[in-house]
This record gives sequence, C-alpha cells and structure tokens, in this order.
Amino acid sequence: MNVDKYRILVLLSQGDKLSEIARKLGMSQPTVSFHLKSLEEGLGVPLYVMEDHRVVLTDAGLNLASYADEIVQMEANLQKKAQEYKECREGSIHIGTTLSPGIALLPGILGKYRESCPGIHVQLESGSARTIIRKTQEKELDLAFVSVTGSLPSCFEVRKIREDNLVLIYPMTLKSFMEPYGGGEADYRGLGQFPFIHHSPESSTRKMTEAFLERERMVFRNTITADNIFIMKELVRRGAGISMVPASFLEEDEQGIGVLSVPGTELRKEIVLICHKEYYRPPAAERFLECVGNWKHTGKSS
Repeated sequence: MNVDKYRILVLLSQGDKLSEIARKLGMSQPTVSFHLKSLEEGLGVPLYVMEDHRVVLTDAGLNLASYADEIVQMEANLQKKAQEYKECREGSIHIGTTLSPGIALLPGILGKYRESCPGIHVQLESGSARTIIRKTQEKELDLAFVSVTGSLPSCFEVRKIREDNLVLIYPMTLKSFMEPYGGGEADYRGLGQFPFIHHSPESSTRKMTEAFLERERMVFRNTITADNIFIMKELVRRGAGISMVPASFLEEDEQGIGVLSVPGTELRKEIVLICHKEYYRPPAAERFLECVGNWKHTGKSS
C-alpha cells in the first residue's frame, strides 16, 4: 500500500498546495498529481476539482481525508513499533537451560542483557539436557544453555562457554583424610567407607559419576539419593557423606565443604550455547548472542 497517496489527501485537506505537498514529501509536482489521481480512481469517487488552477477537495474528499489521516497515523505507529523491535526495545526471547548453567552463568549474562535491552521480555525454561536439546531442535526455544559430555545433533550451531568438570566434595571434618587423594594417583576405593550422596537416576551427572565409580572399583554400601544439588551440598556440609558435583555449582569460598579434583575423561563436561541453524532468530535473540560474546570477552566466564 502506497501511504503517500493518503498523505497527499491529508495535506490537501489542511490547505496545502500541490507545490507545497511536493516539497514536503520530496516528490515532483507531477508525481503528486499522479498519486492523487490514482487514489481517486482506486476509491471510485471524485475527490477533488480544479478551481482557478487550484485543487479543491470535494465533500467526499474532505470526509475521506479523516480516514486517510488514520491510515497515515497507523503507518507511522507501525514503523515506530518495527523500529523498536529492530533496536530491541520491544520483543521477547525464550531461553532454555539445564540446571548447571542456569545457576552458574545465566544470572550474570542476563544482568548484562537487561542493561542493554530493558524492554525485552525474557522467558526462561529449565529442564533436563534431553528435554532442552529436544525443544531447541524442535524450534520451541530461541536458544539454550546445556551441559554436555558428547556430540550434539548437526542441526545446531554450538558455542562453547566453559568447561564444567565434576569434582568430589566432602565435609571439612574429613580434610586431613582427603589430603592424600589430591595427587591424581590415589586408590579411591578407600573412600567407600563413607556414605555417598548420589544424584537422581535420570541425571546425566549421575551417569558420569557411576562411570567414575566403576572405573575406580568403588563400592558404597551406604548411599543417599537426592534430586536437588543444593540439598546435596548441605548434606555434605553437615557431614552426611561425600558426593560429586559439577564445579560450577560451587562458590569460590564454599564454607564447610572441601573440593577434590579427580582425573578421568568421563568427568569432563562442557557448558555450551546451542541454536538451531535453520531457525529464524529475532533481533532480541541476536542481541543476546552478542551479549554472551561480550560477557565472555571480559573474562567473566572463567
């Protein structure tokens, strides 16, 4: 739709001459006349007459000019709203995350994102790695953070954010006992005398932990299973047992908990950002990706 036709009718109703309209709209006067004639033919009613070489609107032209003004205003509002979406002052973004990056990374990244895009509505969805990967693959999510141990489907654009290997945590009351295990060559079977706190069976961390325990031939007769990592940390802190958790869940100075790095490729994880290669990403999502890149560049991902 050529909105300039309606602009011409509105300006004529305000008393402007064709030459003035041409100047305001950056057109030649013949072009203005052409658009006016085209509008009249399209509407099928006479909009104007010529009196003393001057365009004078008919009753129909004057009445329809008010509707034309509404169209012009709607088009202006449309352009304004489109610009707001383009500049990320309007819009929304749907982000998926597994537990580890949702706690360790997203708060910091979203804080920076909100500074640059305060008008964007952010919807967060957390779940297991399998669920988040599936929803991103089915284009239900704009992008997602997941903690993974292997390859991902080829439909994804994958950006590595940071490593997130598993570590063994223990109550500080066992500090002297744990010191010999820090060298990497220890026989970890001696830890079987303590209760072990497991992740829930469906957790990928549980599978990684079990692979390590099998490799080290570690057997625990006394175990606890919990589906909340904060409960697990508190159990360890209070001396209820030892456990293995992603390093990202630990504070820099975790009170009451000791941390032991243990060797093993089965304990290596990576937090990655995934996007579907064939999914249209709205400007809000593109700006978020830029924010992630800037956040990593400042060293805040370490």
